[in-house]
Amino acid sequence: MIKGLEERGASYFVETLGNVHAAMHYMEADREEAELSYLHLYFANMMKKALKPETVVVGSGFSPFRGKKNTLLCIEPEKSQLLAMGGRVIEDGMMDMIGLGRQSFADPYTPKKLAEGREDEIKYCVQCMNCEELMIRQQPVGCVLYNKFYTDKFRETRAKFGKLSALHT
Repeated sequence: MIKGLEERGASYFVETLGNVHAAMHYMEADREEAELSYLHLYFANMMKKALKPETVVVGSGFSPFRGKKNTLLCIEPEKSQLLAMGGRVIEDGMMDMIGLGRQSFADPYTPKKLAEGREDEIKYCVQCMNCEELMIRQQPVGCVLYNKFYTDKFRETRAKFGKLSALHT
């Protein structure tokens, strides 16, 4: 399908491992299964190999590669941090860019802080998935942990609708 889209003019693709209705479990690796993030790397690499070199592939699923507190035990912690892992997959040609979806909610200045060597100041996404609940409830979306506006919005939403029984639409 991506080759057909590329032939019709698509110049970039974002790897997401499916859609929210069918594959939420794989799309959004949670704290308990952070290793699912490696699937994102694998599939982005498959996409990159199938497409023309000039077609851009943006990888996703990078939230588990947060700082020094991630739970990815397959490699040394310093090699599984966001900057190291992101740099490696780009240098290895597995993708052209990394997506920072939920991380951009947690700390929109992540790229600037990484570039300036201020990684210890980054507020990393902890994969609480509360931003997802706001999205599913069609509320303004942002980081519930680090941004008081969204914390309040989340509390209001829960008070009005109750807790979601499943994290999907």
